Amino acid sequence: LVAVKQGDVVAVDVRVKGGKPRFIRVLAGDSLSVFAKRGEKRSFKLQLGLFEDLHPPLRANAPVGQVIVREGETEIGRVPAVAGEAVEEGAFWERFF
Repeated sequence: LVAVKQGDVVAVDVRVKGGKPRFIRVLAGDSLSVFAKRGEKRSFKLQLGLFEDLHPPLRANAPVGQVIVREGETEIGRVPAVAGEAVEEGAFWERFF
């Protein structure tokens, strides 16, 4: 059973301070599968943990944190979280907003 698939959107509108664009999507950088009995339904919750505030420049698929996969309160595993698109430095006045 696949809990999260590489390329799945984990978060939208994650702010990149001083970047152009100012907001990006964050994607799962890898897949995570778990064992399940045939026909068994399991529910997973994804949590994003960023390494720090995001600043440009960022290349597409650059690691920005971790995706934590949980089932209830139990952590099932972690995969890398990556930038969904490249971000360049904004104009001088855009860096302050």
